[in-house]
Amino acid sequence: MKTIPLVLVLLLIQLASVLDVSAQAPPTVHPGDKIMLKVWREPDYTGEIQVRGDGVATFPRIGDLRVGGESDVALRERLTRLFSEYLTNPSIEIIVLRRVNVSGAVAEPGVYFLDPTMTIADALAMAGGATGEGKRGQVELYRGGEKVQARLDTQARLVEAPLQTGDHLVVPERNWFVRNSGLLGAVISGSVGLLGVMIALGK
Repeated sequence: MKTIPLVLVLLLIQLASVLDVSAQAPPTVHPGDKIMLKVWREPDYTGEIQVRGDGVATFPRIGDLRVGGESDVALRERLTRLFSEYLTNPSIEIIVLRRVNVSGAVAEPGVYFLDPTMTIADALAMAGGATGEGKRGQVELYRGGEKVQARLDTQARLVEAPLQTGDHLVVPERNWFVRNSGLLGAVISGSVGLLGVMIALGK
C-alpha cells in the first residue's frame, strides 16, 4: 500500500479549508438593517434604504420588496433583473449595513449601522470612543441579553468577527478602585501627613 506524501496531504487540507470558507453562507438581510444601494451613473436610485420590521424595504422605482433573510448576493441579482426593466445593463452594488448597539463606557452610546469592512475599533469610534472610565482596547459582545464568550480583536474587520445584526457591543468600565486610584493615593498621602503632624504635636 502506497503512502501519500506529506506535501500532498497538506495541500489537500489547505484546499478543504478554502472550499469550506467558500461554502459559508453569504451575509443576509435582517429586519432593522439598512441596505446601501449604488446604481452606477444613477444618483436618483442610489442611497441607503431601511429594512422595516416586517423584512420589507422600499426601493426607488421598484417599490416594496420582501428582503428579510435574503443573501446580499441573491438580492443584488434580483435587483439587477428588476432594474433592467427601466435601465440598460444596470450595474448595481449593495452593502448590507449591520445594526449594532454600542454602549457601556463610550461617549455616545446608541444604535449604529456598520459596514462589514469596518473594524470593531471603527465601530467604537463612531460611538465617540471609550470614556475615561472605560477599559480601553477591551470590548464585550452580548446577544439576546447574554454575554457571548468570544475573543474580540478590536482591529479585526466586522466581516471576520463573530458579530451579527442586533448584537450589543459593550465597553466595560474599570473597577472603582482603579478609576479612583489617584484620589485614593491623595487621601492616603494626606492621612499619613496628618498623622505625622499629630504625632509631632503630641511630642
